[in-house]
Amino acid sequence: MTPGQINIRQFAVDDATIWRSIRLEALANAPLAFSQSLEDAEKQTIDDYRKTVSGPFPPFAAFDGATAIGAVRFYILHGP
Repeated sequence: MTPGQINIRQFAVDDATIWRSIRLEALANAPLAFSQSLEDAEKQTIDDYRKTVSGPFPPFAAFDGATAIGAVRFYILHGP
């Protein structure tokens, strides 16, 4: 890869299927890293994933063309 080929951006609503695929793979590979189970995530509809990518804490991804090669999601925690 050469510099300039990678684009980092928020997932769009049209990327919900990509986000679902990445999420399910992550849950399968590292189940203890998440509070949600793979089984519960698999039960969610594509509309649930659309809500996630358009919600207040949307995931972001590094895209190589149309292929997501990495993803991250941030949360703002309140309190001390």
